[in-house]
Amino acid sequence: MSQSPDTSARPPRLWRIVLAVSLALNLAVAGLALGAVVKHRHEGTDRSAPRFGPFSDALDHQDRAALRGAFRAALPDFRDERAAIRAELAEVLPILRAEPFDRGALAAAMDRMGQRTAERLAKGQALMLDHIAAMTPEARASFADRLEQALERRGAGDRGDRGDGD
Repeated sequence: MSQSPDTSARPPRLWRIVLAVSLALNLAVAGLALGAVVKHRHEGTDRSAPRFGPFSDALDHQDRAALRGAFRAALPDFRDERAAIRAELAEVLPILRAEPFDRGALAAAMDRMGQRTAERLAKGQALMLDHIAAMTPEARASFADRLEQALERRGAGDRGDRGDGD
C-alpha cells in the first residue's frame, strides 16, 4: 500500500505564514504610529539648548532658534562638556560602591558637578536676559503673555497666592 502525500498539512502551514506576515505588518504600523507620537511630543525641543522652565516655554520658535544659536556660539564645546559631565558621573560610581563610604570624596565630586552646572546656568541666564532686553516692547509684552500662560499650565501661577494673608 503506497501512502499518498498528506495535502491537509499545506493549508495550516500557509495560514501560519499569512499570520506571521500579518503580525509583522501590524507591528510595523504600530511602530510607525508610536514613533510619530514620540516625535510629535518632542518636536520643537532641543537638548543642546538651555532650559529655563517656563521662560523657555514662553519663547516662540524664532526666539528659541536665536537663543539656541547664541548658546552654541557661547559654548562651542558643548558636546565636550557633556562628555565631561558623563565622565564625572562615572567617577561617582566607585565612590558610591566603596566600603567604607567616603562622604568627602562624594561631596567633592558633587561640588565639581554643581560648579559646572552653575557656570552653564549663568551663561544661559545671561543669554536669556540679553535676548529679552533686545526685544521690542510689543515682543516683550507677548513674551510676558506666553510666560503667564506657561505658569498657568504648570500650576505655578497660584503657588504664591494661598489666600491666607502671607
